[in-house]
Amino acid sequence: MKEYKWNEDTLNHFGIIFDGYSNEEMYNMIKEFVELNCQLEEGETEKDLVEDLINKIYKNKNHV
Repeated sequence: MKEYKWNEDTLNHFGIIFDGYSNEEMYNMIKEFVELNCQLEEGETEKDLVEDLINKIYKNKNHV
């Protein structure tokens, strides 16, 4: 899977609210964020971006 570069503010925002929501709620919020704020490039899917962002949020949260 391709890795994407995410804005630190985005990672921090979702990392802060991560514990306050269920996995399903977080997935839906991140999915909505990607749908509204990300422009897909050739060969990319929203699902790829959502999964990458979730992974980066989790890594960022555990290394802070």
